Amino acid sequence: MRRIAGAESGTPLDHRPHALQSLRHADQQRARVALRNRRSWSQAELAIAAGLNLRTIPRIEAEGVASLQSRKALASAFDVENDELVQRKVPAMTKYEYKQVVLKRHGLMMKVPDVASVLNKEGEQGWRLRGIVSPDDGGMGRIVAVLEREKS
Repeated sequence: MRRIAGAESGTPLDHRPHALQSLRHADQQRARVALRNRRSWSQAELAIAAGLNLRTIPRIEAEGVASLQSRKALASAFDVENDELVQRKVPAMTKYEYKQVVLKRHGLMMKVPDVASVLNKEGEQGWRLRGIVSPDDGGMGRIVAVLEREKS
């Protein structure tokens, strides 16, 4: 592994925090520059340490895109795992909104309403059934459908 004089020695990989794994694209660009700056390396020094063309380093830092070969060379120079330099998609938290639809039984026989047609109508507006509850309300004959949909 090539090293530049004065470069900090690497910590064993098992004990190094994986700081780049969950960063977004722009954050990873800044992190790559930060890795270089932490070692007080110029772009030319990093190019030499990684065995890359001098013009490759500014392009990678500006665009955030590197070939597999360039990523491997940078990972070796920084003494990190290659997958730490790969952009990872951070899953976005999905937010939901909820509502309840009260279905009442009708008549002396407590006839059940047409649940399918009610739910299909709600489904056209993006709602999906989360659950059906029959509250213990002393026989009032209610059925409550709990619906959810993703918030936009």
